[in-house]
Order: sequence, then structure tokens, then C-alpha cells
Amino acid sequence: MVGLESSQSLLFTINHVFMPPQLPQEDDFKHEREQALCQSVLDAAEEFHSHLPINERHSFGPIPKLLQHFSTARRTEDLSRDQIVRSMKDMQSGDVLGFLIRAQNAAVIIRKEATMVIFESFEVSPPDEVVLETKGRIVRSFPEPAIQIPIEVFQDAKFQTELARFLAAMDNDPLDSAAVTIKAGSENPEVRDTPHPRYITQLLTEILRGMGEVAEVPRIVKRIADDVLWQNAFKPWRRSPTWLVLRVALQTTLFRINEGHAMYKAFITFLHARMLKSCLQSDLPSHLIDFMRKKTARRLFKLGSSAPSFLLEYVDEVVNESETLLQGRWSEVQKEQATSLTSTWDPTTLHPAADTELTLSNSREYLIQALQEHDQEKSVKVFDPKLRPRLLGVENFKSPADSLEAAFKSNDHIVALADFEQAVLTDLEDWASDVVVMVIGTNPLPPAWSCTSKPLPKCTMTIRSSSQ
Repeated sequence: MVGLESSQSLLFTINHVFMPPQLPQEDDFKHEREQALCQSVLDAAEEFHSHLPINERHSFGPIPKLLQHFSTARRTEDLSRDQIVRSMKDMQSGDVLGFLIRAQNAAVIIRKEATMVIFESFEVSPPDEVVLETKGRIVRSFPEPAIQIPIEVFQDAKFQTELARFLAAMDNDPLDSAAVTIKAGSENPEVRDTPHPRYITQLLTEILRGMGEVAEVPRIVKRIADDVLWQNAFKPWRRSPTWLVLRVALQTTLFRINEGHAMYKAFITFLHARMLKSCLQSDLPSHLIDFMRKKTARRLFKLGSSAPSFLLEYVDEVVNESETLLQGRWSEVQKEQATSLTSTWDPTTLHPAADTELTLSNSREYLIQALQEHDQEKSVKVFDPKLRPRLLGVENFKSPADSLEAAFKSNDHIVALADFEQAVLTDLEDWASDVVVMVIGTNPLPPAWSCTSKPLPKCTMTIRSSSQ
């Protein structure tokens, strides 16, 4: 497969298309790798188109041309202004163009119809914060704004030249749309986050709206899998924006032609199977091949009865080939294990003295110091608490040695206050019964004294101090 010769390009394609469980922990973008990804999708589209019955090929017709123009415009790392102009001049009715405006984190899709040309745009990679806060996949709608202009305006040479110049400039210069972070009270560019797409989704949209009007277009909803991963790296790993733009351009185009998603899903299944087949010739780890095999089979299962017959045969062939490869590898492992178990064990080849002797050329000083510290007598500190005994219960307040006054004069007056309040709360009645003596005249109280009309006898109260 052209474009997948390099092992790094192969791993790049697998990581961004299949998203296996173990992903890189740093940004792996390189222009050559994204070109390989684009080329592999283009090759798969041409082969898929050739497998379709003749009467169904029109439903997939604009896709190879779309992918060809997309790949050609990205032959260099920066978007080619001249190639944009050539692609727009080459458009026929029903053709579609797609451009990734990398510095603005945006994409533009151009659709040429009989009397109008539709411009659609959308944000490519959501901000890191959105990805990290989202549980599961991100649900998004595509496209975002859509504007249509008369075909006469679009075919004007000056319009195409200026539009191409604008897109090429926006692809290279982020302007003030880059994310910022505040450090030491000042704003600094945050290259690890995604730029805001306003110069495409807002500025370009309003410029085109002055020449046309808002277009009512069918929109699709996608559940996007993305992640932000980095460990000891300058920039985090994010899923390829090129792969997202390709998928959105393909799905929106095929949805409008076929009024459904079956054709798009069939092509993605074919693409997965074709990539899996190319990996069978490489020395990829078995767990990656097994993951790709299962994901391809699952996609085919979800298609159900809508899967074309040639797709069923092709996927079945590739899955069986991968199963044969994995079983062969497993047989080799079992054979090596069996050989290792039956090999003779010769104890005469062992050298216990040499194997147990350690050379610690730099540890002498440390060992001597450790031994000296072990021989020294360690001083034992006696625990001598400085706190006074707690005044718990009413009995403690009766003793002169531990009186409340002495406790309040100590450093623990807060604790003494707490003990006093607790004694008042729980033992006040008992303390009153011991200290307060009721002396009632010389005569005892008459029975039912509270009910008689006679005056009550005179009562006196004597408080006995705790020292008596």
C-alpha cells in the first residue's frame, strides 16, 4: 500500500484511525505521516469504487476526486494557494472540495451545485478542556455555518484568487486566535491547546454572507473519540485533525447523495479491512493486529444486511488471514516453551561463589558509618509531661492542691475552663447537695405546709465552704 511503507507512518495511521488502547503520550504529527494517511484513504476509495456495481458507482462518484484534491493541496506542509485556485477551477457540478486550515483549527468544505456554491466550515479539534471533561465520546454536529453564493460570483477569477490567498494565509498564521495562558500576571501563547476557529467560522462566513445568503443544508451528528495524552512531552497527543476533516467531508457528501449513512459506513469498514491487510505483511505486535481484526469485524457486524456482498467476502478473507497469522505466532511461542522445558539442566555450569560475590567499590564509607552508628549507645529521653492532671468530676474541685484557682493560673487554663464547664453541666446538683445546708428554724415543717394558711417559718441558708 502506497504511503504505508514506513513503520512510523503505519503506526501513525493505526493510532489515529483505529485508536487502540495504548496510544502515544506526546504529539506525533509529521507532514509525511499525514500524507501517508491521506494517500491510504485515497487508495482505498479508488479500490472501493471499482468494486461497486456499475449502476451504483454514481453514488460514490465525487469521493475519489475530493480525496485527490485534498491530498494534492497538502503536498507541502503549508496549504498551496496555487493548488487551491486550480482545484476550484477544476470543479464541476456535484464536486466537493475540502481544506484543513491548520493554524486556525478549522476546515472549509466547498460544494458546487447547478446554480449555487455552498461554503461550509467547522471547528476541527475541540479545546483540551472539553475533551478532558467529557466522559466517553464527544457528540458534535457538522457542518456549523453554511453560506451559499451565486455560481457567477464563485467562477470569477479574482474571487478565487483572493479566497485562495486568504485560506493559505490563515493556514500559516494563527494571528490572535491561539489559546493563551496567564503566567506571572501576563498572557502567553498556549501552544499545547487548540486555537479558536473564529477567522474561518465567523470572519470568512460573514464575508461570504455579504455576497450570498445562509444555506439550509442537512447536518449529521457524530460521536467523536478524542483524547489529550502527554507524559514528559512538550505537546500532548491529539487525534489527527486531517482524519476528522476527511471523515466529515466523506460522510456529509455520501449522506446527501444516498440519503443515509450505509455507503459511508461500508467504505470505512472497507478502509479498516484494507489497512489491516497491509499490516499483515509487517512485524506489528500481535495485540495490535488482534485489536484491528476485532474492530473491523465489529464494523461489519453493525452494517448487517446493508453490507455489499463484495465487502462481506473481502472482510472475511482479511480476518481469516489475520487469524491464521496470529495462530501461527502462538504456535511458535508454544513450541519454544516446550523446547525450553525439555532442555537438560546441567548444574556443573553454575558458579555459586562467583554469582553471590558483590563488588561494592563505592560503598565502603557508607558501610563503616552505618556500623559505627549501630555500636554507639543511643540516649533515651525520659517522658516528663508538663501538663497538670485533668480536673475531671466534682471531687477534683474540692481538693486545695488541685483547686480551680491553681488550674486557672497554670498554662492550661483553657483546658481547666473546659473541665469546669463540664463539671457544672454534669455534677452541679451533687455538688449543691453536699455544700448547701438548709437550716429551717427550730420547728420542723408541718405536714402539707404548703397547703396551710399559717405563715411559713423563717428559713436561713448557710453556705459551708469547702475548707470546713
